[in-house]
Amino acid sequence: MASCSLIASTCVCAFVQQLVIGQSQFAIPFARIYQEYQTNRRSPSVERLVMLDQELRRLLPPGGPFASADDLRAGYEEIGLEPTLFEPDTVIYSGKLLAEAHKRDPSSPFRRYTLYATVSPEFNGLPSPSAGRQYLKEFPEGPFAADTNGALADFLNDLFKVIKRLVEGAPDAKDYKYDCYSEFLSKAPLAEQMSGVQRSGLYYYRRVLALQPDSPNVREAMRNLERGVNGGWYYCPD
Repeated sequence: MASCSLIASTCVCAFVQQLVIGQSQFAIPFARIYQEYQTNRRSPSVERLVMLDQELRRLLPPGGPFASADDLRAGYEEIGLEPTLFEPDTVIYSGKLLAEAHKRDPSSPFRRYTLYATVSPEFNGLPSPSAGRQYLKEFPEGPFAADTNGALADFLNDLFKVIKRLVEGAPDAKDYKYDCYSEFLSKAPLAEQMSGVQRSGLYYYRRVLALQPDSPNVREAMRNLERGVNGGWYYCPD
């Protein structure tokens, strides 16, 4: 059985100890985080919400390991755990706790964390370029600086591909991807827009690599953008 900390509440211990060793590595931490959230949900502190958010991000980093949907329990959506879009057998963390922390106090001492919730307000939704630039203006080396640079770079990578299809006169250039990104097009000549978007995307990829040099996926994405190659889409899923 899991042991209880002296500072843990009795209800948290009782809930967690219902989980037997032998279940996945995610079962006990998910249960503990959920129960702590439930216990303090009437007046959660921004600090604890941020810390729980950070723990969930460490448990479920983008490249794995991946939790199974079997690890989900009723109510876990309240802490942002939900089936992954297109891969419902796995679990994704939506960032809900960070968004809640920012909503409670956007000017808290933990703003360097919580402001990131405004960059990608919806899982799988488009990032907000203006929010991303604001985050990097305030916290150029903040805890989410690499993530924000990466989100902006991937967004611009997608926008580049949308414009490139328009420039090339692709018959399906104005499909659902175009609908996602059309509001970010200007009245400038398309070739001029494409070149500017490409330069900006490469800039943000370089910023990611300056902060996290060991990022092979970022290097590949940057090479694809530099060559004008479609290496896949990052946002606006089917």
